[in-house]
Amino acid sequence: MSASLAGLRPAAFLAAFRHSFGISPMRYVMTQRLRLACSLLASTRQDITAIALATGFSSHSHLTAAFRQHFGTTPREYRAQVKGL
Repeated sequence: MSASLAGLRPAAFLAAFRHSFGISPMRYVMTQRLRLACSLLASTRQDITAIALATGFSSHSHLTAAFRQHFGTTPREYRAQVKGL
């Protein structure tokens, strides 16, 4: 899909993306989704399930697993830390 929009074959698109950003397209998208989740956790009172769904995760547990893998903490712990709780 993205490759054809760029006029490239998938393998060429992947290589060009990795060269430009240093990571795969999937990792880039996941990082952007997690950054948005961080922003929402810090700036809103939305529950974690709502934030998970708003950022493209299928559930609270899906967000929690990705968040823990990426940041080494849970969304709940992150929120408490940034809000000084």
